[in-house]
Amino acid sequence: MEDLEYMTKRYSIRMAAQLSGLTPLLIRTWENRYGVVKPTRSEGNQRQYTDEDIIRLRTLGQGVDKGFRIGQLSGMSNDEISALLKEKKQMQKKGSDYLSLCFHALEDLDSSLLENIFESAVIEKGLIQAIDEVLLAFLTRVGEGWNQGEWQIYQEHFASETVKSFLSAKFQSYQKNRDNPYAVVSTPSGQVHDIGAAAAAVAAAAAGFHVLYLGSDIPPEELINIVSKTQASVLILSIVFPGSPVQVKRDLDILHSKLPDSCSLFLGGSSAQFFSSSERTKLSRSIMELMNQLLLLREEIISR
Repeated sequence: MEDLEYMTKRYSIRMAAQLSGLTPLLIRTWENRYGVVKPTRSEGNQRQYTDEDIIRLRTLGQGVDKGFRIGQLSGMSNDEISALLKEKKQMQKKGSDYLSLCFHALEDLDSSLLENIFESAVIEKGLIQAIDEVLLAFLTRVGEGWNQGEWQIYQEHFASETVKSFLSAKFQSYQKNRDNPYAVVSTPSGQVHDIGAAAAAVAAAAAGFHVLYLGSDIPPEELINIVSKTQASVLILSIVFPGSPVQVKRDLDILHSKLPDSCSLFLGGSSAQFFSSSERTKLSRSIMELMNQLLLLREEIISR
């Protein structure tokens, strides 16, 4: 038995991170907070992970990437998580049915029907998942269709305003509590498309933050002022179109250098990946991922 244990391959935390697709910090956080793996220690007291640990971490990472909370996944077996991911894939396929219904409502310019479809998706999928898989997916498809001449500009505007109105109503439904950590949500200067920011505001409210939603096109100096004034813990910016990359980069450079260290900077939106190279910046690839990141951050803030 001892020989078998000796022959088992062991990996450092850096190698475990590379093999699992996670970061060393995230592995340590999940390990300490949720006990997802129990690595042995080397003679130098360094963590050592097995192949089974790598598989476990990779499986958990896949679940979190698909929008599930680590607190939910940590109590499940790998097989149970795989079954959950398979079920979600089937649900996403069903989400295409919602999109077809949305397109029919758009053709008739029926905002009430469109909102009812959104509400049905929320009931079935939950609010944040519905935002990702139905509302924002719908707008993306409409935008693509407009570029290809399938939709008219008035139809694109109608769809955008209906989605924005729905998100605004959901955001207002969250009870404001000034005792919660503050989150500031906006877009950088020159970025006038604010629906992604509106969706991010809903996610931040759902994660338990007191949200100050500023709309679009806010200069970095103003963002720094309001973050400092409110002692906000989070600044979330949506970058949908590159616009002027030089201007966006300038704004972010100012934020990186002058934003208080106590404030975390999150970037989301279809063009955010092009501006997320700084270690100061956290990239959110979906509204569900953003909410999960904010839930984890809020726990850290409260435990300080």
